[in-house]
Amino acid sequence: MTTVGIFAGASEGDGATMGEIAVFVAALADAGFDFVFGGAITGVMGIVEREGLARGRSVIGVVTAAGEGSELYSTRLTSLEVVASRADRKARIMRLADVIVA
Repeated sequence: MTTVGIFAGASEGDGATMGEIAVFVAALADAGFDFVFGGAITGVMGIVEREGLARGRSVIGVVTAAGEGSELYSTRLTSLEVVASRADRKARIMRLADVIVA
C-alpha cells in the first residue's frame, strides 16, 4: 500500500480542523505514502498538495475538463489528469489509490 486517495473539499474550514488535517497528511507523507486527490490548491485539497510536495511525495491531481466551479488547480503536481465528469474523477482517484480517506 503506497498511495492514499483523498476525497476532500476545496473550501476552507476552521483553523483548528485544518491544522489537524495538515498534521495527518504530513504524517502520512513522512511514513512514505503518495497521494491522489482532486487537484485544487485550496481547502483540504490544498493541504494535501502542500504537505505531500513539501515532503517529496508523489501528488497526483485528477480534475474534470469543465472544472468544478471556482476551484483553482495546482501547477506544481507530480502529474495532473483530466477526466470528463465528477463521476470519472472519483472513479479515477479510486483506481489510482490503494486506500481512500474521505
